[in-house]
Amino acid sequence: QAYRAKFDLCDQMLKGKFGYYRPNGGFFLWLDMSQMGGGVDATVTLWKRVGVKVVPGAFLAQDDANGNNPGRDYIRVALVHDLATIREALERIVSVA
Repeated sequence: QAYRAKFDLCDQMLKGKFGYYRPNGGFFLWLDMSQMGGGVDATVTLWKRVGVKVVPGAFLAQDDANGNNPGRDYIRVALVHDLATIREALERIVSVA
C-alpha cells in the first residue's frame, strides 16, 4: 500500500515528464534526463542546485559491443523515503528540468 501511494504521487507529478511511466513493480524510477545532458550531468545538477541525490543510469548498466550505454540518459530515483519527502524531491527535480 505504501508503494502504491508513492507511485500514485509519481503519476500525478511526473505525468508527461522525463519519459515517466508507472512500473509494474519495484521501488525505483528511471527518468530520462537527455534534456539535461544525460544522467551524469543531471545527477550533478540536481545535487548542486536542489540537494536531491540520485544515481546516474550509466553507473548501473554496461556498454554494449558498440560502446553505447543504455542507461546514459537516465537517472534512477529510489522511492524509499516517506511520501512527504518523495513529494519534495519530485518537486525539486521538476523545478530544475
